[in-house]
Amino acid sequence: MIEKLSEAIKSVYASAFFKDSKAYMTATLNVIDEGKNGHRAPGSHRHAIWKPFLPAISGVARSINFYPIAPEKPEDGIANIAFGLGKYIVDGGNGLRFSPRYPKKILQLSTPELALGETQKTFYALDLHAEAFTPNTDDTVNL
Repeated sequence: MIEKLSEAIKSVYASAFFKDSKAYMTATLNVIDEGKNGHRAPGSHRHAIWKPFLPAISGVARSINFYPIAPEKPEDGIANIAFGLGKYIVDGGNGLRFSPRYPKKILQLSTPELALGETQKTFYALDLHAEAFTPNTDDTVNL
């Protein structure tokens, strides 16, 4: 188990240097050394008996909302959250988008059509069985 843990830690650290991770850091003006890349961890769902790990929610919050809907103001910020691992949100998935100042005002849930079309349909999770972990340069191989 110590060896698997060591491989997992090395893989999480290495994932910060993957092409997609670098592109995300560039697009969000983050520096890799400052990144908290915990959304990439070892695991898999390839086994018949699946022992999943996933956070109840994950997401991204921004201090500026570039598309506020009245009475929201840009400085109220915006959050985009989803069920499961944060990779879903980072990769542009349809998470729940809301202003923390107005948490009950959610445009996506204003009609059944929007709710069905603009909300999360899949999620990322990890298999906690140690034998499921495969070290790889593909950051999605274990999701």
